Amino acid sequence: MHSSVLCDHCGEPAMETRTVKREGKVYCIPCSNELLWEKS
Repeated sequence: MHSSVLCDHCGEPAMETRTVKREGKVYCIPCSNELLWEKS
């Protein structure tokens, strides 16, 4: 079983293997995609 971590953007728990680490922060997949599109 994988541990859960909190997304630094939305605050929701996500399975650690289903997160993206970017610039020292941890994001769930939906937030990671959202932030990627915001920066484009």
